Amino acid sequence: MLAAQLPRVAVGIDVGEATLRVAVLKRHRGDVELVGLAAAPVGTGSADASAALVRATVRRACRGVPWLPRRVAISIPAGMVLLRPLQVQADAEPDEIAEAMDRAARVLPVPLAALRLAAAPVVSGPAVSGPVVSGPGPASGLSASAAWLMVAARREAVLQRQRLAVAAGLGRPIVDVDILAAFRSTLSTRDVALAPDVLPILVDVGANAVCAVAWSTATVPVVRVLPVPARCAPAHLAAAIIEAVRGLGTTAPPMPTRLVLTGERALEAGLVEAVEAQGALACRFAQPFGDLATGAPDDPALPVDAAAWPVAMGLARRALV
Repeated sequence: MLAAQLPRVAVGIDVGEATLRVAVLKRHRGDVELVGLAAAPVGTGSADASAALVRATVRRACRGVPWLPRRVAISIPAGMVLLRPLQVQADAEPDEIAEAMDRAARVLPVPLAALRLAAAPVVSGPAVSGPVVSGPGPASGLSASAAWLMVAARREAVLQRQRLAVAAGLGRPIVDVDILAAFRSTLSTRDVALAPDVLPILVDVGANAVCAVAWSTATVPVVRVLPVPARCAPAHLAAAIIEAVRGLGTTAPPMPTRLVLTGERALEAGLVEAVEAQGALACRFAQPFGDLATGAPDDPALPVDAAAWPVAMGLARRALV
C-alpha cells in the first residue's frame, strides 16, 4: 500500500553523439511533472558514454527525487535499427505476431541470430506508446488494428545499452529508438488530431547525422538517416535536411509544409533561414516541455536549448507508462 501511494518516477537517458542528456519525470495526482534535468559532454569522437559519466549525470538529475527504484529508458540511434510494417489478422494471437516478425526479419540483410526483434501495435498514427526494442517479443495486449510495427535492432547494440545502464547502477532499462522517442515528445494535442499524412515531419539534427521521421498514410513511421560533416556551413546542413526529408518516400506530397527541428545542431545560427529558403518550408523548434505540470518552486528551470531535449523527454515519458 505504501508503494502504491508513492509518485511514479521515470528517467530518460539520451546518449547523444556529443552530449549525454538525462530527464526525470514524476507522475503525481494525474499530472506529469519535470523534476530534474542534467547534461554532460561526451568525449570527442566517442559514440558512447562511460558508466561513471552516466551514473554521475543521473544522480545530478535525480537530486529532487527522494526514493528508489526508478524506471529507466535509454536511447539507441535510429541508424542502428530497421523498421518494417506488419499486416496481420486483427484477432491474431501473440505467437502469430511473433511468426510474422520472424518472416519479415528473415529477408533482412542481417542474420536473424544477430538481431533483437520487437513489435508494437499501431492504432491511430503516432500517438501510440511505441516499440520497446529490449522487450522479449510483441506486446501481449492486442489491438483492434491489423497494423503492427516491427523494430529490428542489432542485438549487440541493445546489449551494449543494457550493460551501460547496469554498470551505472540503474538496472535493466527499456531500450527505445531515439527518433521515435523524440517524435512522441514533440507531438501536440492538435498534431495528434491530424491525419497521419499531414503530421509535421521531425528532423533531428545531430552532431554527425541528420535523421528525419514521418508517419505515412499506413500509420507507420518512415525514417531516413544521412551522415553530415561535424563542421559545415548552415547552407550545407540545410541541404542535408531537405535531402533527408525528400528521401522519406511517404505518400504525402513530395515536400511537406511543416518541419519540426530538434537535436544538438538545430539551434545553429542561420539554419532555419537556410532550410526555409532552400525548401520553401515552415520550420519550428521542438517544444518537449509544453504540457508539463508546474511543480514546486525549486523545480528545474527549462533549458534555453529545449529543442535538444525531445529524445530524453520522450524516453522518460516512455518509461513512465
